[in-house]
Amino acid sequence: MNILIADDHELIRNGIRATLKNRADLNLVGETSDGHAALQAIETEQPDIAILDISMPGLTGVEVLTQIRERGLSTIVIMLSMYTDYQYIDKCLELGVKGYVAKGDAGNELLQAIQSVQEGRIFFSSSVQSSVLNNYTNNTVQKSLSVDTLNITKREREVLKMVAEGLTSMQIAEQIFVSPRTVDTHRANLMRKLEAKNAVELVIKARDLKLIDG
Repeated sequence: MNILIADDHELIRNGIRATLKNRADLNLVGETSDGHAALQAIETEQPDIAILDISMPGLTGVEVLTQIRERGLSTIVIMLSMYTDYQYIDKCLELGVKGYVAKGDAGNELLQAIQSVQEGRIFFSSSVQSSVLNNYTNNTVQKSLSVDTLNITKREREVLKMVAEGLTSMQIAEQIFVSPRTVDTHRANLMRKLEAKNAVELVIKARDLKLIDG
C-alpha cells in the first residue's frame, strides 16, 4: 500500500513517518508541505492513499481533494485536521473523503484509519465522532430511535451503505441507475428519519442502529 503525506508541519510528517515505518505492508512514496506539490505528487506517484492536512499553503486539503475527484484520480484520501466542525467534515465526505482524523487522534488511530479505508470502509476518529454526537446532544431534543419504527426502505439502506463508503450522490446514482436528484431525495429522507443534520451524523447513527456495518 503506497502512501503519500502532505502536511506543512514537519513534526506532523515526522510523526506519521515514524508510525508507518515499522509496517512492511505500508510504503511511503512521498512527502510534501503544500497543496500544489501534493497534487503534483499524487498525479506523478499515484499513491493508493494520500494523507492530507486540511489546511496547507498553496492549495488546502479540500481543494486538493476536489482536484483529485475532478481529474478522476483513484487515490483514496484521509483528511488530517485540527478541525472537527460540521462544515469541514460534511464537505469532505461529500467530496469523497474516506477518512477524517483529528490531529490529536492521529498517533493512536491513523493506522486504524488506513486499514479501514483499505478495506473500503469510511473512518472517523474518536474526536470527530464525539464532536458530532455531542453537538447533536446539545442542540436537539433527542428521541428514542428504533429500527422497527424508522421504516427504512431497501433502497434507502442501499444508499445509506454507499454514503458510509464515502460515495458522492453522482457516484451513487451511477451505481444504482437513477438520477442524482433521486439519490438526494433518498439522502434527505434518511436524514429526516434518523434525525441527522449531516452525512457524518447520519453514518454514525446508522452504525449505532446496526443499519450498516461499522
